[in-house]
Amino acid sequence: MFDLVIIGGGPGGYVAGIYAGQRGLRTALVENGPLGGTCLNVGCIPTKVLVEAARRRLELEEAAGYGLRLAGVELDWAALLERQEKVVAQLTAGVSQLLQGAGVQVFRGTARWRSPGEVEVGYPDGRTERLATSHVVIATGARTQRPPIEGLDLPGVITSDQAIRLSSPPRSMAVIGGGVIGMELASLYAAFGTRVSVIELLPRVLPTVDEELVRRLVPALRRRGLEFHTGARVTGIAPGPQGLQVSFTQEEGEHGVDAECILIATGRVADPGGLDLAAAGIAHSGRGIAVGPDMRTSAPGVFAIGDVTGGPQLAHVASAQALVAVDNILGGQRRFEPRAIPSVAFTLPEVAGAGLTEEGARERGMDVALARFPFSANGKALTQNAVEGLVKLVAERTSGQLVGIHILGPHASDLVAEGVLAIEQGLTAEAVARTIHAHPTLPEAVMEAAHGVHGQPIHLLRPRRA
Repeated sequence: MFDLVIIGGGPGGYVAGIYAGQRGLRTALVENGPLGGTCLNVGCIPTKVLVEAARRRLELEEAAGYGLRLAGVELDWAALLERQEKVVAQLTAGVSQLLQGAGVQVFRGTARWRSPGEVEVGYPDGRTERLATSHVVIATGARTQRPPIEGLDLPGVITSDQAIRLSSPPRSMAVIGGGVIGMELASLYAAFGTRVSVIELLPRVLPTVDEELVRRLVPALRRRGLEFHTGARVTGIAPGPQGLQVSFTQEEGEHGVDAECILIATGRVADPGGLDLAAAGIAHSGRGIAVGPDMRTSAPGVFAIGDVTGGPQLAHVASAQALVAVDNILGGQRRFEPRAIPSVAFTLPEVAGAGLTEEGARERGMDVALARFPFSANGKALTQNAVEGLVKLVAERTSGQLVGIHILGPHASDLVAEGVLAIEQGLTAEAVARTIHAHPTLPEAVMEAAHGVHGQPIHLLRPRRA
């Protein structure tokens, strides 16, 4: 008899398992694929190995500006993929060891409902095993969404799963979908010399990102050779001069883009992993399993976390929800109600944000105070020749309380953490501005922007008022 059976071993499931085991619950985890789920095996981690290689390649192009004369630098794609494999293997092995260390029993099979309080595990050889349990956490994640486009089955049409392990960078690529996944892959392949075209149905790419940051990011990517077609509805994929052709319509008429390969990056949808949710009495919709802020489903003793709930499809959200679910299984009263969830697009340059965007704050009727500080005025950014972008803070005008942080530029994915902490703790811009930041560092840009909420950044020249 288990206290808890977890279905799914991604960043939600395995974190729930480790945390539950550490707190004395007799825990089982059922997973029919590699531990770590999409994030560790075909998403966050392998993609970031490629992003890091692309970033370093761009840095090498700027080496002469630092007095470094380089010759004979070549891309060894096979070696890069080998490094990708090693990083993934090391992390998956680490997850396995952590689960084992926490006393979690891992069952390598497919979970099915047997009866209330019982999960059946089906193994590839046809055997089955029944696990009796007091509680269940469903953490089965999401799967790639396939839009209804003619020609999806043609050779050379790929998803992000294949895009991270191509045999070599293609000469040209069309990316259908300008969300985070599409933009990350478009950006990194462009850095490797691929001619990339992004085709997006909505009026702009990265629709969930602060609009001002997107307006600044797109020209930077255009300078690196990316093409953008927004407000474009794809009508089909067919063989073309370079291998394939994407046809799409825009307001001004019909168009086409030729490419060697076409990446489908139109998002992901909740995947219950083949579980019969209705049979278990679990309420769900097309978006995912319905849960409350305590991560409970409509079925007694059953919790759901991560992408399968239809919420933000972010590994760190799944991990945070895992802790909430386990604490409540232990008798707690925790709720998942964050003020700020960091979101990052690992484009080149990076984009990160948390809390309310400027548009979102105004839509709520908030009296908004905005402050910006460009990286071109930050000493550390200048030393790195990484001056594209800015830090933008959104605050409530009267109180000065921070409600949003948005960053375009170097290490945005790291810098956003300070803003998340400030928003979660209800801090004001003044509190951030008066906190001593080391010099010279990139976080000083956050401090300077905080000075600007009710005054003026110290290191930014502004015209004097007459």
